[in-house]
Amino acid sequence: MNLNAFYLGMSRLWLPPKLSKKLFMRVKLIIVLMTSCLLQVGAAGFAQTITLSAKNTTLEQVMKKIKLQSGLAVLYGSDLLDQAKVVNVNLKNVQLTAALDEIFKSQSLTYEVHEKTIVITRKKPSYVDRILAAFNAIDIKGHVTNAQNNSLASVNVSIKGSKKKYGYWPER
Repeated sequence: MNLNAFYLGMSRLWLPPKLSKKLFMRVKLIIVLMTSCLLQVGAAGFAQTITLSAKNTTLEQVMKKIKLQSGLAVLYGSDLLDQAKVVNVNLKNVQLTAALDEIFKSQSLTYEVHEKTIVITRKKPSYVDRILAAFNAIDIKGHVTNAQNNSLASVNVSIKGSKKKYGYWPER
């Protein structure tokens, strides 16, 4: 007696075993290809391109043009743009971040993109710049003497590795 009442699946007799393996491999390949194509289309939808031509234009005007093309809000302090240099760029179908990099490369300002807002801030000095500023702020005082501890007259002192020279003339 053969009871098949609880077997819910279909019988495998409708396809030979070799053909079913090939069919399943093709279906898997089609699924992988379709998924990758859909991901590419989705990524292209999020990427924004900018076309901009500006010669001797203020940074404020350039950022207004970017705001119109990208739909992103631009956040900055008015005192920041007073220090900005004029912008000379010629961009055609460039990614938003590449366009902003090109615009801000000669500026003393930087940008960050947060969700749907471009935030403009001052560039933070690098670690080396901060150390150099600290050393330049130090006043060095003293007397230049020879081996016999006699003061030397009209001596030029320079910092090693620097082009700066300091004159030393002892008081008489």
